[in-house]
Amino acid sequence: MPAKHVSLLDPLSKLDVREDIMRKLVCTGLLLATTALHVGCVIPMYSSDPAIRARQLIYMSENLRMINDIWERIWYVDMPDIETPYRTHGGVI
Repeated sequence: MPAKHVSLLDPLSKLDVREDIMRKLVCTGLLLATTALHVGCVIPMYSSDPAIRARQLIYMSENLRMINDIWERIWYVDMPDIETPYRTHGGVI
């Protein structure tokens, strides 16, 4: 058999092709991840108008301030545990 036909039948050549595909996928993923981190540098994240930019920054800070409340709500930290030995009324006493 000629050498080019042997390489097609060789099971290791399929492995090399898979490794090449995986390497390309990983490199593409890393490139996309690093590009996504730098989007605010190339493309302005906020408006150039001072009034609109101030409003955007206020909204952003309010959203970031609410992360703790959302985290507590997701993990049910803001509610009493159902296994507490005493019951709380919950209303105005």
